[in-house]
Amino acid sequence: MTKPGSSLTYIFLFDPTRLISDELRNSFTNINKYRIENFTELDEVTQTLGKLPLGRKYTRVCIYVMYGITGGDDGKDKLAEFYSGIKKFDQEMNVICLVNMSEKANEKKPGIPTSCIRVQNNDNAILRITNHILGIISKENLERKYISAKRSVQVLVLFILFILAVAIGSYFLFPQYFG
Repeated sequence: MTKPGSSLTYIFLFDPTRLISDELRNSFTNINKYRIENFTELDEVTQTLGKLPLGRKYTRVCIYVMYGITGGDDGKDKLAEFYSGIKKFDQEMNVICLVNMSEKANEKKPGIPTSCIRVQNNDNAILRITNHILGIISKENLERKYISAKRSVQVLVLFILFILAVAIGSYFLFPQYFG
């Protein structure tokens, strides 16, 4: 069970060969903060995503870590196809991050959003994926704290204005106490 005010982070791994899933599980061992699921089919990810209680109350970040998605047999890019399938969940979740391991780190492909992070497939790939995920979580935490601080200042200003309005109103209603 998560603490009140904390959110779960779902990390969905599409890793048919299970090359990175075990190593990433070792990086995110706290089950109160992270839920890691491994999938071998892209359709399973979309179906599970549709069943999850996602939203601001339940989860802060939903991250998809993909491994080995390249062009399919028919020449279509599976990552672009998958992204178009999960686009409908974009508004329900705070963050969707696609991380794909490829041969080139900054490789751009049509149909794939610019928010998709491409990590070069080398010895440091697991560390880089872990750092990207933790960076996104930290960014989301900072944004939430900023909003919370902004609301606190707004409440303080409203309280001070209310006290001033009461003081001014009482000055005119009860001048004998201020004389």
